[in-house]
Amino acid sequence: MSSAPNSVCGQIDLGSQYHFYMESQIARAETTDEGGFVIEAATQCQKWIQEAVSYVFDGLPANSIEVKTKRIGGAYGGKATNSIPIALAAALGAYVTDRPCRFHADLKTCMASLGTRLPYSLNYTVGFDDDGKLLALDWSVYANTGVSKIDSEIDDDNEFRFFADSAYFCPNRRIRRFACGSNIASGTWCRAPGSLQLSAFADTMMEHIADYLNKDSIAVKLGNLYQTGQLALDGQILTDCRIQEMFECLLKKANVAKRQIAIKNYNQNNKYKKRGLAVTPMKYPVTWQSVKFTVLISIYTDGSVVVSHGGIESGQGIDTKIVQVVAYCLHIDVEHIAVQRTTTITSANSEVTGSSTTSEIVCRSAQRCCEILVERMRVVKVKQTRHLTWEELVTACFDADVDLTASCQRAPPDHKLGARTYNIWGVTATEVEVDILTGQHIVRQVDLVEDAGISLNPVIDIGQIQGAFVMALGFWLNEEMVYSSNTGKLLTDGTWEYKPPTTKDIPVKWNIELAKSKNNIGLYNSKATGEPPLCMAVSAFHAIRHCIDDSLHERHRKDGFTKLQQPLTPVNVKEALDLEPIQDFSVFSCSIM
Repeated sequence: MSSAPNSVCGQIDLGSQYHFYMESQIARAETTDEGGFVIEAATQCQKWIQEAVSYVFDGLPANSIEVKTKRIGGAYGGKATNSIPIALAAALGAYVTDRPCRFHADLKTCMASLGTRLPYSLNYTVGFDDDGKLLALDWSVYANTGVSKIDSEIDDDNEFRFFADSAYFCPNRRIRRFACGSNIASGTWCRAPGSLQLSAFADTMMEHIADYLNKDSIAVKLGNLYQTGQLALDGQILTDCRIQEMFECLLKKANVAKRQIAIKNYNQNNKYKKRGLAVTPMKYPVTWQSVKFTVLISIYTDGSVVVSHGGIESGQGIDTKIVQVVAYCLHIDVEHIAVQRTTTITSANSEVTGSSTTSEIVCRSAQRCCEILVERMRVVKVKQTRHLTWEELVTACFDADVDLTASCQRAPPDHKLGARTYNIWGVTATEVEVDILTGQHIVRQVDLVEDAGISLNPVIDIGQIQGAFVMALGFWLNEEMVYSSNTGKLLTDGTWEYKPPTTKDIPVKWNIELAKSKNNIGLYNSKATGEPPLCMAVSAFHAIRHCIDDSLHERHRKDGFTKLQQPLTPVNVKEALDLEPIQDFSVFSCSIM
């Protein structure tokens, strides 16, 4: 750092975010004749509920506790450990009364008492040369974990190794991290936990460097992108680096240079409205770690197929993808296949649904089940003297005493804890318009390209990308959690005060491209899509900063790198603008005849 020709330092403060699933926390429990429980729970991990109930009820064995879930109305990490006390309350009520008991927490209760995304703060110093090339980074990262660190990603080495570099190479880094306790509810995982904040920190460094050198931030970012053969922060040599090519391709397809000129002309001719454009690249390492899910597939004598798997359908399309895989492997139509509820009886020991990877891991186990069934059925098929329909083949196999049920819990390949499985690359250009007088803003256009391998279902994957990006727009632009300075009570505990993005907050124009690539590790060359796009929505935050900078410069108020307070609500935008309307703007008078 000391030998760097230039250096800047600063601070970034990021708040929390509520998961805002449409179905709030709920569980129903009833006792069984054998002294156990049957629990229906809106949860991302039935195994954790099973273990928690066993612990509370003096070591009740797992075979006496059935947990089942058909689907849940959204989760985003908020129904992982947060669902445990809800299920326990229902189980306790059923035990005490010996009657079925349902526990349903309304929105205000969930927001006030259960964990949300961890607030982060960063103190940073960055050294760079005269071209903006990174030479050294020194970070101190602080996370507000609430009253406990039970779900704190701040202690997870992988989060920092995987995401603190984003798409940028730097030869020298020092990162220190601190978990800070407070009197708010214990924080928990929220879609792209840690990765959203850390990748945004890295991208903000580039914006600060560009501001200091009076250079275009796009050019500075382009000059610092990873290249094939370089050593990533997670210790792996990059052999699949596509970011340079994708970045340049997006600039061309989205006409960024032409639009920058148009934006400059627009801003020169408008005092009260400003436009800005920012581009954010992304490297998102995916790891399957040691997570495993059990899949059970049964073929009935009429040819219909039923699947039960250990993943939890929460709107991410896991059931649709597993039907596609089973249909492809068994060479049958999807109409033959039904997916039934997830239960600890048919999918024992399945782990938490999350991290964008559950769909592909579950589909791998389903693929293996199908391979087992096909191999069994082949013995009968080769003996036939004529072609059999699927229904006829199933009947022949049944008559030949072939087992038409298969179960598999297939561990992911190379599932060593902390090992990167593959990288997802992406680039996003976001254009915004800000009303200088009110602080209101519109996302005029988003051009997003994400490396999806070869998508299993482009409709689902594009929907996942859209949902993830808009959720992150809420984090950066709308959603603010305000606590009482005296009591620590959450004041924004409902939709009257807390504002997730709605139809008027999505981009006016939105272009999304799924870039194809080979991914030999992924299922049929596919890649995950659920969380990575959240790491690119910071481009909207930077674009608004460019609007604010233009206004500040025009009014001779620009003084160094503009510090913004997330989320960029109209109040926070106006504070950053430092407006003095009477002094800053001309007063027009008119005469009345």
